[in-house]
Amino acid sequence: MVWPDGTAVDWDFGDGGEIGGFDPWRLWHFARQRASHYPEFPNEDSVKQAVAAAVEEGSVRRSDYVLYYLSDRRE
Repeated sequence: MVWPDGTAVDWDFGDGGEIGGFDPWRLWHFARQRASHYPEFPNEDSVKQAVAAAVEEGSVRRSDYVLYYLSDRRE
């Protein structure tokens, strides 16, 4: 998907067609395009670490598929 300002957003649908999931690579791609807004994510590993920490604290959960979801959302 390309927004009117030329920003591209790439996503996958979940196993059941859900649209609310995310994965670390896409978050990194988004942050990389806006590096001045997200200095806390200088590389893909920093995004992976943040997602892993969110899973550990329980605010994010991994689906049985490739995506992650906020814990208060259904797959």
